[in-house]
Amino acid sequence: MKKCLLFLAAFLYSSSSGFAQTPTDHPPTGNSQPSVANVIPAEPPKDKGPWIISLGPAYNSHNTIFNNSEFNSTEAGFGGYVSLERFVTPPLSLWLEFSGTHSNERSLLSEDDYILKFGPKIYPLMFGKQHPGRIEPFLDGFVGGNFFDFTYTFQKASPPFTYSTDPGLIAGGGGGLTIRLSNRWLITFAADYYRTLDNVTVRVSDGTRFHVHDSGVLITDGLSYRF
Repeated sequence: MKKCLLFLAAFLYSSSSGFAQTPTDHPPTGNSQPSVANVIPAEPPKDKGPWIISLGPAYNSHNTIFNNSEFNSTEAGFGGYVSLERFVTPPLSLWLEFSGTHSNERSLLSEDDYILKFGPKIYPLMFGKQHPGRIEPFLDGFVGGNFFDFTYTFQKASPPFTYSTDPGLIAGGGGGLTIRLSNRWLITFAADYYRTLDNVTVRVSDGTRFHVHDSGVLITDGLSYRF
């Protein structure tokens, strides 16, 4: 009997020692270090480069005032534009844009307008941010040049009179917004007011010349790609 008790005591001791050494699924405590994956947050998606190229339709409504005359002409033209933009810092960029529109008023006046603009853009909501939001408004200012030529058909004139202008210096500003579709693709809306800074010389097909001032609003709506 005594031997049986001694054998039972030895068996219980060995069993308790083995159970104490059995590994568990509980996480480590105390000074143990958590995994790196639980400490470092996921990195937000980065923008794909500082350049943006845009392409789309353009609408130009402008008023031409003939110097030394009470006559003025207002036309609305449709066409297209292309622009290239480069971010200097997250809220500031520089952009270059070229647009061309065509108008035809009452089958008497046919006009082509070309505008070149260069200047800065400021995205006010991007101050202090590394990544732009889904919708970002902007303000812009620019200087540049415009050139337009037109054909005016009088009822008794044959052939019709044609006019062409020397390039004129313009300045203006406006604003718009971008809607982000992805890290690379955006939609850009913009509306800018412009005005000539000096007299624009108009050359007539019959050899005469005169001067005009031109002002207007150029509206663009395009698809943009960031690279």
